[in-house]
Amino acid sequence: MADTYVLVHGAWHTGVLLEPVAKHLRAQGHTVHCPTLAGNRPGDDRSVIGLADAVKSLVDYLNQHDLKDVRLMGHSYGGMVISHVADQLPQRLKRLIYWNAFVPENGQCLNDMVP
Repeated sequence: MADTYVLVHGAWHTGVLLEPVAKHLRAQGHTVHCPTLAGNRPGDDRSVIGLADAVKSLVDYLNQHDLKDVRLMGHSYGGMVISHVADQLPQRLKRLIYWNAFVPENGQCLNDMVP
């Protein structure tokens, strides 16, 4: 049975860097998306784009592509993003996967988890 995956990159990366992982999943018959979050797109001004913008860009991506039963994987900072997306779009998600990622508790920010 084929699944739908959305692979979410970490800070200072783009979706392109997850394409090697996506290639293996696609070879198994799965549908895989590797979007690039707001704040990491060419020309984005990182000094004014934060977590809320990254979350909104992923929420918009899932809605625009009408993705359902998604296995949402976050790497590193992507764990922060997928945690917030899960709060906003639980009906679109099947599973959250934290791959070497930050896993915030309710109300935590990234600075709470790093020295």
